[in-house]
Amino acid sequence: MSDLGDLYQQVILDHNRNPRNFKRVDAANRRAEGHNPLCGDRIQLYVQLDGDAITDIGFQMPQGSGARSPSLGFADDEPSRANRSKTGGDV
Repeated sequence: MSDLGDLYQQVILDHNRNPRNFKRVDAANRRAEGHNPLCGDRIQLYVQLDGDAITDIGFQMPQGSGARSPSLGFADDEPSRANRSKTGGDV
């Protein structure tokens, strides 16, 4: 895998292990929901604005959304290997 690919893999794994802003923002004055009908994932976004400045931001993925779940049965490097086997090369 290229250096850039290795870096990307490390960033993805780090964000999976240590999610940033994974929270509900009760004081949010902007909210949005998204749904991916292809895989069933859902996301709820929360933003608290003060004028034009973002003062807090967060997201939640309801129970059962695959993107939230680190327990998909893969070891750390398995998703990458699974993608290579489907595409015939590095992703």
